[in-house]
This record gives sequence, C-alpha cells and structure tokens, in this order.
Amino acid sequence: MRYNHLVRKTKDAIVLALFVVLLGFTMYLVIFHKPLVHEHVVDNCLETILERDTLIAITDNSSTSYFLYKGQPMGYQYELLTHLAGHMGVALKIISAENIEESIRMLAVGEADLIAMDLTINAPRKEVLAFTIPIHETRQVLIQRIPSEEDDENDQRRASAPLIRRHAELANQTVYVQKGSAHRMRLRNLATEMGIDLQIEDSPLDSEELIALVADGEIAYTVADHHVAMANRTWFDNIDIETELSLPQEVAWATRPGSDSLLAMINQWAEEFIQSRTYRNIFRRYFVNQKAAHLRDARFHSVKGGQLSPYDNLIKKHSQDGPWDWRLVAALIYEESRFNPRARSWAGAAGLMQLMPVTARRFGVQNIYSPKEQLRGGIAFIQYLHEKLPEEITDPTERTKFILASYNIGMTHILDAYNLALKYGEDPTQWKTAEKYLLLKSQPKYYNDPVVRAGYARGRETVRFVRNVMNRYHHYRSILPD
Repeated sequence: MRYNHLVRKTKDAIVLALFVVLLGFTMYLVIFHKPLVHEHVVDNCLETILERDTLIAITDNSSTSYFLYKGQPMGYQYELLTHLAGHMGVALKIISAENIEESIRMLAVGEADLIAMDLTINAPRKEVLAFTIPIHETRQVLIQRIPSEEDDENDQRRASAPLIRRHAELANQTVYVQKGSAHRMRLRNLATEMGIDLQIEDSPLDSEELIALVADGEIAYTVADHHVAMANRTWFDNIDIETELSLPQEVAWATRPGSDSLLAMINQWAEEFIQSRTYRNIFRRYFVNQKAAHLRDARFHSVKGGQLSPYDNLIKKHSQDGPWDWRLVAALIYEESRFNPRARSWAGAAGLMQLMPVTARRFGVQNIYSPKEQLRGGIAFIQYLHEKLPEEITDPTERTKFILASYNIGMTHILDAYNLALKYGEDPTQWKTAEKYLLLKSQPKYYNDPVVRAGYARGRETVRFVRNVMNRYHHYRSILPD
C-alpha cells in the first residue's frame, strides 16, 4: 500500500515536472517570437507599390552607382532602376544609404521596397534577404598602390616592396574593408585556407573611399569588386587592381523575404533586360570606358568634386533671402537653363533663371545675363509668388508645387485652376487637384468658365515642369548636404 502511494506520488511529480518544462518552453517560444505554428504572411508588396505609384529603392551614393554630374542624376544603379520603374509604370524614389547594414534594416522595417546594390549572394545574407536573379558577375581584387618617384621617404620604403601577386604574401599585412561587406568574409576564408595571419580592419567608409585612401598612401590595401576597381582606375592611375582574391561571384539586388510577387516581377524584367544592348551600353559606360564623357570634369561630380555648378555658392547665398532650400532653387535653375547664364528661350526668357524681360525689370535685374542679378531677382520673384498664393495652401510641399507652377506659366493660370477646383467641390489646396484643372483649361468648357480670368492654357508643359523639378530636388537632397 505504501509502495503504491509512493508510485502515485512519483507519477504525479513527473507529470507536474513535464508540465512545467512544457509551459516554460512555450513561454520561451512566445517571448522570442518563435511560434509553434508559422503564421501565413500576406504578400502585398507589389500591390502596395502600384497603389503608391512609386518604387522606393535603396542604393549607394558612389561615383558609379548613383551620383550627380553637372546637376543631372546618373549612375549604373540609377539607370537600371529608372528602366525598372518605367517597366512597372511607377515613379522612382531613391534613398541613398550610409552602409549595407543600414540598408538591410530599412528594408526590413518597410522604409524601402528594394536594395539595388551589388550584393554578393552568400549564406548569411540569405537569412535576411530575398535575392533576385544575378544581375552580373564580378570578382574581388586587391587594391594596392603603384610605387612612384614622387613618394616621400616613408612612402617610398613601403612602396619599394614588390606588388603583391600571391595570396601568401598577404601574411602579416593589414587590409581595410567596408563594414558589412562580403570582402571581410572572403579575406577571413582566404587567411584560413592559406594558414596566414591577416589583420582585417572594418571601416565605416565605402569601397571607393578606401580606394582613394590607398591612392593617397593613407592605407596600404583594400578590397573591391573588379568592376568598381576598373571604374576607379579612371580617377586614380596609381592603383593596381590585378591581384584577384576570389573566383567569379554573382551579385544581385534584394527584397524582403516574403515579397514573392515583387521578386517574380523583377526577375522577369531582369532576365530580359540584362541580355539587351541597352544594359550592355550602361555597363560599359560606367565600368569599361576609360575617361568617359560623364567623368571628364571632376569639379561637378557630386562624389569627386561635390559641386552642382560654378554657381553653387551664389545660389546658397541668395537662397537665404527666400523661402526655399538652395537645392530646390538649384533644381529649378537646372530645369530652366542647365546652369547656362547665357541661355535664351524662344519666348524671350533669358539667363540662369530664365526670367522674362518684364519680370527681370520688375525685380531689379539690369543685366539679364548676370548670374548674381539673375539669382537676386529670381529669388525675389519666388518670394513674391509665395506671398501671393492663397493662405489656404498650408502644406509646405504642396505650396512649393504651386509656386513652381506659377513660376512656369504665371500665377493667374494657377489661380484659375484653384478656383475651378473650388467650384467643382474638390480640394483646391492639393496640387494634384489643381493640376487636373490646369490641364482641363485647354477645353472651352473650362477656359470659358466665369471663374477663369486668364483663358486658354496648355498646362501639360507646366505639369511636367513641376514634376521634373521636384524629382530633381529629391535627388539633390538625397546626395548633397544641406
């Protein structure tokens, strides 16, 4: 009897212990977000992009991927993304990323739809990213400085050693790589394979900035993908890029895991596009052609020279007198004159800001071709438009679009569109609504309406003007410091 009682107590204790263990394990799964049953993930990424009418892509601001040259956005990744957005029938918004880790974070939290960088496909990244089909192949190469007679004594002693050609010669050397890049993994594997000590230093700088440090003699070695190295040899003729560190590797773009519809669409587009002559020309333009036309004047390359135009300082100075960021003024000037102070339109507008003679005189411009006078008068004109627009347009971005439209076609036409929207019961303070009625002012029903003062208007050019300036302003903000 006593024995049976002990057996029952022992069984009860075992059951209780098992229950506690199971409860604890369940709590662990809940706390650490590992459900016993996987929830179904709804794939609405492509649908969201189409509804938003904008593809948001992350890329790196570099001399090959995405940059400004004489005020115009350019770059290998930029051109590919432009073609992709055109294929999708949506607008393109580019976010310039600080580093790869930050790009992955932004993608994960939904701040972007796509990372458009040369991402090496490897196992750790596959855990957090969904890769597209390979965009192209590359290989990793060692960047080292070619000795020069102009080196000082300290550099000369270091540069007098032969260029590294064998992997074993990396023993006891220090190589700097971009933090989060696949270059660290390759170097670590290489050191293990060769059985050598190799110091690998993570850097917040990107590959191109590290290449510049090698060229300047600040560091001895870095690693870059071969096509990036080729492009940078255009800028630095004292770097050696001949020592290969890897076999050919596939690089791709990436989306969030679960974005199957977007991934399938990109893959379908890429499979056809990367076989096209257009793609081959883009690749050659940025990575093969030496001293290509878009690289000739480094002053106006946003990465290399940091300038949009010869008039940046003037634009910054005079923009302080108006309601706008200098980069928005610069975007307007690019659209008007391409930074050409001698530009003249068929209608008689002239100078950097393409002021009409009557407007120029009204705002004190005596020499219409003087950049200084043009900027002073043009900013004063923008301020005037800002003050005359209806106070009801309170959103700063919307107000900017109305000012741009008024600058292009005249405020009376824009107020006509505003009043038509008001008459037909729509919100006149939204540019999208005013844009609609500006386009309708080419039809007799609307340009003969009693609320219309300026009559007929061909608004399509103005709509395009506003869109182009705002898109360019986004690029300038993304790339240039304020």
